[in-house]
Amino acid sequence: MKIGIKYCGGCNPKYNRTELVNEIIIKYSEIDFEPIKEHVFYDGILIINGCKCACASHHMLNTNNKIFLNCSEDFDNLAEKLKVL
Repeated sequence: MKIGIKYCGGCNPKYNRTELVNEIIIKYSEIDFEPIKEHVFYDGILIINGCKCACASHHMLNTNNKIFLNCSEDFDNLAEKLKVL
């Protein structure tokens, strides 16, 4: 399974986004994570917003499954969201 990672611009992060993504990559080592590339279709895309404004653009991303992480607490629900992929 291939999952793309899209970050917001980081203007007002309320948590360490990079640290969270590193934890995700370690915990779900069986999944192939990579930064978003244009014209690539992904099984899912993690959209990493630094705050609850959730302003990262995502409408043009190539996937049928978008998973939004807007705070560190969203990490707790990630396993359930990945199961549906």
